[in-house]
Amino acid sequence: MSPKIRQYLYVFGVVAFASLTVLSTLKIIDPNTAASVSAALTSVLGLLGISVASTAAYNINKQKKNGAFDSIDPAEQVINGINAVIDQQQQAQNAADRVKNALNDAVKDIPVLGPLAQQAMKNYL
Repeated sequence: MSPKIRQYLYVFGVVAFASLTVLSTLKIIDPNTAASVSAALTSVLGLLGISVASTAAYNINKQKKNGAFDSIDPAEQVINGINAVIDQQQQAQNAADRVKNALNDAVKDIPVLGPLAQQAMKNYL
């Protein structure tokens, strides 16, 4: 169950119980009827609450398996972050080099423009 759906259920529960209380207090509906509806809503929302709790338990177990709750030395976290940034920079550089080579190959055979374009790319890229 997504967080947005849970939020809607919580809001629905609050509005429903508040409405029942107000309607019962103002004698618009019978207090026994309000109590019955309230009990039914409590049962339904309770079942949904159990499913929410089981979903949360499942997600936490999944995160534990992925190491989300493992305690890692702060220095190790920084080193891993730096290595990840270096890897991403290298991947970006490789992608830029591939684009540059493809561009060079595309314009080199065009008379007049080819040599000028290659020279401009060599100087500016």
